[in-house]
Amino acid sequence: MVKQKECALGFDCAGMMQVVGIDPADCDNYLTCRAARGLGPDDEFELIRRIGRTPEEQQQWQEWAERAAARWNSEREIIRTTRRRLALAMLMQRGCPQTVESLGLLSLYNEIMDLTIDLSEHFNSYQDEYIAPPECEVHVYSVRRPWGTYGYNKLTAKQNIFEPADRSFKVKVIHLSGDDDPRNLLAREGIQRRNKLLKTKTKLQEVARLLRECLE
Repeated sequence: MVKQKECALGFDCAGMMQVVGIDPADCDNYLTCRAARGLGPDDEFELIRRIGRTPEEQQQWQEWAERAAARWNSEREIIRTTRRRLALAMLMQRGCPQTVESLGLLSLYNEIMDLTIDLSEHFNSYQDEYIAPPECEVHVYSVRRPWGTYGYNKLTAKQNIFEPADRSFKVKVIHLSGDDDPRNLLAREGIQRRNKLLKTKTKLQEVARLLRECLE
């Protein structure tokens, strides 16, 4: 069998022209496509395109096309295009084009959106809980009395950020009493919450950076 000619722009001519079984050499645009290879990617030129019809309609048309040449002229149109637009059309026709969904991104995106909702609900659970400020810790100190030495706890900061109990200016220390005192226990829990949230913040900053890269 003699090797069939090929479209100079890589098209499946039968698919483009909506003519079942047409050879590239018989395509109305065969010579035009060859000449178009010498144009720039965005230079416009004209092509003939037949108005689409189903395979059944095409078969019927082929049976009586010779007896109705006028119908041939009425079922084709002239389009202006460029090599760049045709290259896209060719790849969309033959290149097994993919979508966001077929590559699995849509399902992953939906999973991320669900996780952000869960994370928002998780953040809401902190609303009525104490969260310690950055750079403050609970320290243990001892007080000597004539009858013994006692251990106490205090919440300390590097700056005067705490509201005072009996002064007119902010202070660096809040006394929390003994180990079993609720003030001490809740302050320590607040430090743990703060540490956990700051770690979460660091991870979210990295996530945000990666998402911004996805938009580049």
